[in-house]
Amino acid sequence: MKNPTKPTLFIILFFALYSFACINLISYIEKNEVFVDEPGWVSSANYYTNLLLHGDFQHQKWECTQCENWGSLNPHLGQWIIGLFLKVQVPQQEPVFFNLYNFQISMDENIKQGNIPPRQILLPARSISAIFGILSGFLIFFIGYFSNNKWLGGIAALLLLGNQLFITLSTQAMTDVYYNFFLLCGCLSSVFLLRRCQDSNSLLVSSIYGCFAGLASSVKITGLLLAGLHFVLIILYIKMTCKLPIKNAIQYLAVFFFSALIIIYSLNPYFWPSFKEINGEQVIKEVKTIYSEVKTGEMKTENMQEKYPQLSNLSHPLEFPYLFVRWNKLMDNQLKNYAWTWKENRLRVLHESLFIGLSTFPLEWCFFCIGMFFYGRTCVNAFHKRQLIKSVSPFLFFLVNYVFILAFMKISWDRYYLPPIIASKLIVAAGIYQTYTLIYAFILQNPFIQKAQKQRNEKKPLSVEGLTIDKSSIPLETASNPLEK
Repeated sequence: MKNPTKPTLFIILFFALYSFACINLISYIEKNEVFVDEPGWVSSANYYTNLLLHGDFQHQKWECTQCENWGSLNPHLGQWIIGLFLKVQVPQQEPVFFNLYNFQISMDENIKQGNIPPRQILLPARSISAIFGILSGFLIFFIGYFSNNKWLGGIAALLLLGNQLFITLSTQAMTDVYYNFFLLCGCLSSVFLLRRCQDSNSLLVSSIYGCFAGLASSVKITGLLLAGLHFVLIILYIKMTCKLPIKNAIQYLAVFFFSALIIIYSLNPYFWPSFKEINGEQVIKEVKTIYSEVKTGEMKTENMQEKYPQLSNLSHPLEFPYLFVRWNKLMDNQLKNYAWTWKENRLRVLHESLFIGLSTFPLEWCFFCIGMFFYGRTCVNAFHKRQLIKSVSPFLFFLVNYVFILAFMKISWDRYYLPPIIASKLIVAAGIYQTYTLIYAFILQNPFIQKAQKQRNEKKPLSVEGLTIDKSSIPLETASNPLEK
């Protein structure tokens, strides 16, 4: 029978430390300084939630030009989460807040002009972010637990909740924490995809991961890119390890992306055509007009929406891929602000910020390197032996997030580091766990320790049902790591 003391001790220790970390995080809901983007997110959350609750899906209203950068540039799931929570928590007699931060004046002047949400609105909007932050800690624990062991998961969760950037973004009225929450949900689902080769539930798990990818992309459009690349790498790993038939691999990929796109288009009315306005005869007429203009070379791209309203209406689903183009233009435009540029060597600043400046504790990068070594060695050995191991998933999850910011991060904004920082906590936790394991084994292999243990065993006879056994006759077992039991 297994000794229940160790699991009970772990549960008590973990929940005690996790509760303390949660209390610390919650305390920042009030302590956090107001960030300039918070008024925009709260305002757009109120606006889009009202449209949703009133069932108003007119395309022009979902543009929300008065929302500026917090309007149609963003999918709306994150805004709905904030807005619906405000509907529940804020008294109905409270005026609906809609003001944007004025970057031309100081914070004090913005407060005087009413551009900052009042306390009774700002704190509830931050509270729902804190709830998702705490849940994200549980998610990273379960990823570590199911892919490795409970100790690695527990260490990773505590490291995450102790990270200052994570605490800050989890206690602001912004959407970053929702985005990362859904990415973690997808990573967790992928762990179950690696249970065995060609599992009968693989299609279901692929669909679930696709749904989480769609939810992440309904908060920030890059969710589909990150989750999609992670899933593709998982499928390639399964194919090379288990000789997965190409037909099955294509099925998993098709189910994943189909599920993701269904969620994305279902949750974003801005991508919907206005079905009431569709007129078949007019559509045919506009198509013939465009064809004749192209044929004669008289095609002009000016005022296309006014000239071809029916085709413009039918093209609304193309707004989703076009969002990537719009965001790229916005980032290029933001580079004009010197304060947001890298100022020095981009690669050096990026890595210093990621592994040193935004770390949870000093010298965290040392344990990260140890963790990367052991993760890398484990994955390479598993690949050569054609073994399917679950720890590949968090390893690939970090690599995808890291490579993404390395390739596409144009502006030095701290919140863009959050996805790889969250993913790196599992790597750092592995480094800490492996370091402890090596030190523990080294200590037990010391001849003085072995001699003392043998003498102690000889002094304590083992009694079993009235029989006394001389333990000196039992060979000393090889030292093992108690964390692995």
